[in-house]
Amino acid sequence: MESGEYVSSLNDIAKCVSYEESEILNIAKIIKDTRQEELFDIYSRKLIEWCSKIIRRDNVKSYKIRTLTEKDIIELQQLFIETVLNVNSKDYTKEEVEDWASCGKDTEHFKELLRKNIYIGAFDKQDCMVGFSSMNREGYLHSMFVHKNWQGKGVASRLLSEVEKIAEQYGVNEIVSEVSLTAKSFFENKGYEVVNVQKSRANKLELTNFRMKKVIRKQQ
Repeated sequence: MESGEYVSSLNDIAKCVSYEESEILNIAKIIKDTRQEELFDIYSRKLIEWCSKIIRRDNVKSYKIRTLTEKDIIELQQLFIETVLNVNSKDYTKEEVEDWASCGKDTEHFKELLRKNIYIGAFDKQDCMVGFSSMNREGYLHSMFVHKNWQGKGVASRLLSEVEKIAEQYGVNEIVSEVSLTAKSFFENKGYEVVNVQKSRANKLELTNFRMKKVIRKQQ
């Protein structure tokens, strides 16, 4: 492909992207005006990086958050089981994740959780659940699970931000959660501190997790 054709195609890409379009077009113009092959390659790669970032950001925004009800229990159970078996399996043994995942089969348990906690879910464009979290009046965060294909796309961060807002509305001073080995670093990056390491019963087995907390309101 001739450089002129390449520049033209990059400009076409840039014009189709609405987010920060002016910045992209500026880079495209530099590419068009560049006659040195080395600079041409540098700015071409820069434009492609810009477009890739925008595509990733659009993917992150392609879900909505809403409160969950008993009508969502089947999806809650499925997402819980699949996440434990596919995501948490990197930090726990096969026997441990299978025991933990078996808790997802108890429909009455999920009904009780919905009665005692506010659950929110993230849903994609097809209205399929891709993540969920929860908060209660005491500031206890019971759940945080994100579908294996939506890991690293900002879903957990968005869910955490929303449940922290719920805790603030309840007027609690701190949020407490029992966090898995898998999620520990995520919560630490969000300002949570380990209170202690503990063993908690899943179904029949006791699994290692961390009691963590985050102060969201200083006591008067």
